[in-house]
Amino acid sequence: MGTVVVMSCFIFFTASLLILIITLGLVQYKGLLELSQLIVSSSQGGAASHAEGMMNWRMIGVHLSALIDRDLGWIVVAIGSGITAILLFKKFIKKPEFSNKKDLAIFLLGVFAATCIITWHAHYSMSIVFIPPLLFLVTQNQMSDRLFSIWFYLPCAVYFAIFLLSAIEHFVKLPILLYNVIVLINVLPSFLVNLLLIQWSINNYSPIEVGDSKQLSV
Repeated sequence: MGTVVVMSCFIFFTASLLILIITLGLVQYKGLLELSQLIVSSSQGGAASHAEGMMNWRMIGVHLSALIDRDLGWIVVAIGSGITAILLFKKFIKKPEFSNKKDLAIFLLGVFAATCIITWHAHYSMSIVFIPPLLFLVTQNQMSDRLFSIWFYLPCAVYFAIFLLSAIEHFVKLPILLYNVIVLINVLPSFLVNLLLIQWSINNYSPIEVGDSKQLSV
């Protein structure tokens, strides 16, 4: 087991180093300069951050601030993030046995989902880290196909529908309030399915001793 871990780490770092060298060769000095400017812009909350398009509590706060009240928006961010963190630590404080793959997959899925919904910068593309535990749970019949389909299809379907609807902007100038509502509808499904995965993980995570068996609810 130790040899496998060492070899895996060696391959990972070697591949990462090669990718870094190739990338530096492609982007050169100008690319590095533009990247540094992008990082600085994002750290200052610039357009590159696109907080209104994220899948976290910050996104909810941004939209509530624009549509209702600024103070209310950030109060919701603080309360939502706090409750999520408390539920996370309360449920996942007991680490799973790493030989118990089912509990480990649920643990990783819950921690990933909660991290993405609490962290300050999280776009839907970060959900890619959910795929390994999700696929394992589905293929092992520990998660329903329906839940996986909701996570996979709902945000994409809504995004595509809003993309088609946005064609109206080429003919009619939309009021800023209506535009903000459309953006919220576009990103809200990714936030909701994230909450759904957290809720499912909390309900189904119950570490058991190695060798025991348990059928999880769906």
